[in-house]
Amino acid sequence: MKAMRLAAAVFVLCLAVPAVGQDRAPRERFWPADLIELWGRAEDMCRGSYSSDPQQPDFCAIRTDLTRRLRRFGLCYGAADDIAANYRWHWCARGSNGW
Repeated sequence: MKAMRLAAAVFVLCLAVPAVGQDRAPRERFWPADLIELWGRAEDMCRGSYSSDPQQPDFCAIRTDLTRRLRRFGLCYGAADDIAANYRWHWCARGSNGW
């Protein structure tokens, strides 16, 4: 059931992406909090045992796409001096991962 909800959310998310080849940059239709929630679900599914089911979408690829979208908002995941268990999404600043 959880996987189906995530798959439905990802389908809606895909509708927000304009067609390839448009002249202007895509405009995000989701707020960062929505994307962070979806990212967390995709992260759980990617790291979980769900990948053995061929009917499941590639949650790791979904997580990567959501990461790109969150970075477009200026958000970073974790800081360089933190351990991975303490990583959280935050506004990028000096010392943030990937900044």
